[in-house]
Amino acid sequence: MLITFVARALLSLTLTTATVAEPVEPSEPPASTILDNPFFPDDTTVNVSDCVSALPRPECGSRERGGWRQGVLFGVIVVGLAAIGTRLVIGIRRRDAARHTAGDDP
Repeated sequence: MLITFVARALLSLTLTTATVAEPVEPSEPPASTILDNPFFPDDTTVNVSDCVSALPRPECGSRERGGWRQGVLFGVIVVGLAAIGTRLVIGIRRRDAARHTAGDDP
């Protein structure tokens, strides 16, 4: 009963506050936003379709790719993997030590 009351109250609240918006016509973006992509090469002789792939060619891209943020991310990933590996080694050594002291070693 309480749930029905709350649901009806919320429904009436949303119905009274909902307004019909005017339809917005899509507009063309400025040409500068399409052509100014920092990840495409500045050289116009390079075919852009060769640059959009999982393995782009060496002359593709610009200085915007990579940088210090990519190095920091790589460092964080390496530190995280090292921490996980360390915890695995510690856990396995503790398990093996407990087995050897209990005499369960096959």
